[in-house]
Amino acid sequence: MGHGAGGLWGAPVLCPLATSAYEFFRGAKKNQETGFWALTASLVISWLFAKSIMNAADLGYAFGLVGGLAYAAYYLSFLLTGGIIYRLRTRFGATSLHQFLGHHYGRSALVVFSLLLAVRLLNEIWSNAMVIGLHFGPQGSSPYILSILVFTTLTLGYTLKGG
Repeated sequence: MGHGAGGLWGAPVLCPLATSAYEFFRGAKKNQETGFWALTASLVISWLFAKSIMNAADLGYAFGLVGGLAYAAYYLSFLLTGGIIYRLRTRFGATSLHQFLGHHYGRSALVVFSLLLAVRLLNEIWSNAMVIGLHFGPQGSSPYILSILVFTTLTLGYTLKGG
């Protein structure tokens, strides 16, 4: 990644820079315990799932069991997407969605897909941050805004470190 010998910020602030799949999924170097900050960052990531729990609860409240089940069915899309990606890899030899789209549909399809993906990711990040903010204060209040800034910064740092 080109962050130099000391990692992204000169020292492992939240967790060590992952250099293997083992380290990435464990959150620590081999033969080391996962550190306090890595665990804290993982907790922040887990809090982001609070939005999903809140959505399921809201739909369950509004529509009963059918609402909760409808939201749960959304998670089936992950299995469908996994199947599609597996097929792209095995049938077409694609190494990524971007590589597949660029090769089969051209640069414009690649650009449009990338823009849509960026918008979707920004939407997801913002909506998760809003849920976190609501745990600390009413929308627009100082505690609300501060908590969003803190958790977004922690999450970004954790992600950039390979966590």
